[in-house]
Amino acid sequence: IGLLTDTTALYLNNNKFRGTMPSEIGLLTKLQVLWLQTNRLKGAIPTEVLAIPTMTELFLYDNILSGSIPTEIGSLMTKLTNIDLRSNEFT
Repeated sequence: IGLLTDTTALYLNNNKFRGTMPSEIGLLTKLQVLWLQTNRLKGAIPTEVLAIPTMTELFLYDNILSGSIPTEIGSLMTKLTNIDLRSNEFT
């Protein structure tokens, strides 16, 4: 997935993906839209994903993500206009 460097939108919702979110998504530096909702992803949101400066939409709802919602979301993702993290297991 890290080789898709010119990708601006990644729609992988509703696929029943399991496991952790790949940190390689952070290599997609032109990514504006990331939809990974309604899968079975678990663990924390990788900090590499939160460092994508072009991200405007981040939909991760309806997974099994856990841990704290990283504070980097507010400081690193300055273009973020839509975010949905509901229905996870954040603390």
